[in-house]
Amino acid sequence: MATADVVAAEGDTWFLIWAGVLVFFMQAGFGMLEAGSVRAKNTKNILLKNLLDSCLGAIIWYLIGYGFAYGDSNDNGFIGSGASGFAIHSADWESSYTSRGYDWAGWFFQFTFAAAAATIVSGGVAERCNLVAYLVYSVVITGFIYPVVVHWIWDSEGFMSAFSSDPLLGGCIDFAGSGVVHMTGGVAALVGAAILGPRIGRFDDEGKPLPMPGHNSVLAVLGTFILWVGWYGFNGGSTLGVFVYEYGRDLARVCVTTTLSAGACGLSVVLTTYFMTHVWDVTAVSNGILAGLVSITAGCVVMDPWAAILTGILGGFVYIGASKLLLKLKIDDPLDAFAVHGASGFWGVFAVGIFCRPEYSYNLAGSHGFVYPGSKPDLLGIQITALVIELGWVSVTSAIMFGILKVTGLFRVSAEIEEAGMDVSKHGGDAYNMASSKLGAKPRAALPSHERIPALAGVELCVQPPCAAASSLPCTPLCSCTSARRARACVAVLDRARHVLCCSPVAGSLRASVALAPAPPCLLCLSPPRSGWSARGRRARSAVAPQSGSQARLHEGSARARLVGTAPVHRSPGPPHARVSARYYLMFSS
Repeated sequence: MATADVVAAEGDTWFLIWAGVLVFFMQAGFGMLEAGSVRAKNTKNILLKNLLDSCLGAIIWYLIGYGFAYGDSNDNGFIGSGASGFAIHSADWESSYTSRGYDWAGWFFQFTFAAAAATIVSGGVAERCNLVAYLVYSVVITGFIYPVVVHWIWDSEGFMSAFSSDPLLGGCIDFAGSGVVHMTGGVAALVGAAILGPRIGRFDDEGKPLPMPGHNSVLAVLGTFILWVGWYGFNGGSTLGVFVYEYGRDLARVCVTTTLSAGACGLSVVLTTYFMTHVWDVTAVSNGILAGLVSITAGCVVMDPWAAILTGILGGFVYIGASKLLLKLKIDDPLDAFAVHGASGFWGVFAVGIFCRPEYSYNLAGSHGFVYPGSKPDLLGIQITALVIELGWVSVTSAIMFGILKVTGLFRVSAEIEEAGMDVSKHGGDAYNMASSKLGAKPRAALPSHERIPALAGVELCVQPPCAAASSLPCTPLCSCTSARRARACVAVLDRARHVLCCSPVAGSLRASVALAPAPPCLLCLSPPRSGWSARGRRARSAVAPQSGSQARLHEGSARARLVGTAPVHRSPGPPHARVSARYYLMFSS
């Protein structure tokens, strides 16, 4: 190989790796966006799923996904089957090897796309999907559903691929994956959200949506910017090289059209949202930018700048319409995964049939967008055909997959865990410890356990606000510990109220301890409704100061009590910011 050819080949390998790194960095963007867009009680859960997407996706894409997508030259038009594509193993030590690492780089670049497609789905089923179910559908999407679509549109043997020798209607133009990646992920998210059902409390009794905003706009905006940066690798890297032909020219144009569409759609969405709500909504800008990026992904290399701007503006209306439609249908999509990726991805592929410039078209039949004069302004035909086939494939296969998960009881977490939040129920505690992170503040430690309470079958755990200090007010149950299996969910419910009642099954009993956070105190209650006695936790008056473990009688009644512990309270019903010491008791009636 001549020196110039060696430099070009190795340069393209480096370029593809560089672009793949940018796309893989988008996983950090997805993580920040999703973490900021869910409630704080599910932050660890959504981040764990993003991490496992990459870990599991890498193995599955290596073993089967890449083979189904790209196979070899002997594949059929539906799916890759060539053995060389499965568990890719190039013999790069042999003298006959001339790829200069490009085959390895190609696998890595395509893996980052597969990981992105699977991650999109997590937004649609966030805050109530079981981790096991998440891992199952991540395997199926990365290993089968997504690779088949890739083969159709991008592989040289695919029946709708413009890179094939004899594709359907000259081949679909979906340059970087508005349909292949984003619509696939978005439609799967829609199907999953519809089958899974809405989050508890998302809709009222009349079916009207209730607000469930994310807990951290800073993380969501940071994630949006990271995704925007990564998109230059996503779209620009899809030239698959820069040292041959005129790929450098195409790369530069792609970056311009990508930028213009994102900016136009962000403005379109925020202005429309302001007109509807009179609020300058930062979430609307973030989702608008992402919708614009998705909208231009299919046509970024075949559109003029003015067409990219128009695609972005119209993409904003597509996003808003899809988001509102799902709420009308009572489908809960916490991150608007379908509106941003599914609907905008559909629009992106469709828009190519309108705005594809004849000189840029790579449809083998010479078709181009109908807004330009020319002999074959009929590209819209194959674009619509591809969209219909992709929608059918992803919808049916996703419905089967998610339906099986629902029937087997693997899809959704219990109501108790969902209410409590999956961080404290499944992942060892909250993602944030704001008390111990304050400058100069001492870390908060849980108070020690002092009591074993026998025979707590059917115990109900609940909290009361400070104004309910009078013993005559009822204790409102939050959940029931009817078995040892549910004990952790009860702990989590109380932790949401900034207090923790630690329940752990110990030889047929429950051990109880109380920990107080730096927040206005609430009353804790233990209330076993089906047993012969009752127990209540109550904040005692400061005049009563028994020692730990001693017996005492409180002013409120004649019940026996045992002191559990004390902790500082930074606020009280008295003067603002008063610092008092609260004592917590487990009360046993005679």
